[in-house]
Amino acid sequence: MDLKQKFIEENKFAVEEWFANKVLLLSIDSRNEIIQDLSNAIEYLPTNPIEDGGLWEQKIYGVIKSESIFYSIDYIKEEGEIPVIIDLVYVEADEYLDAILEKNTIKSYYGD
Repeated sequence: MDLKQKFIEENKFAVEEWFANKVLLLSIDSRNEIIQDLSNAIEYLPTNPIEDGGLWEQKIYGVIKSESIFYSIDYIKEEGEIPVIIDLVYVEADEYLDAILEKNTIKSYYGD
């Protein structure tokens, strides 16, 4: 079994290069916070219904509390497939607050 496959099995999601490159620019603590939050929430995030064609990107919002950095994550999650984390985009606080109202944050899916 190769390392990439082991990572996917242990963490329950795969990551695209765009996401990985942006996460690597963060401090180790911030990286860990994002990955831990994703690991906790991934099974609860909504899936793309197959009857709707699937394979479109969805967006979820989060915050790195230690640095007050707000972000969105683009991902694809289909029923029965390993979710793929595509990209990390930094957003303004207002956009994150809107996501809280829409219950579309990582914390709204799994709590603290």
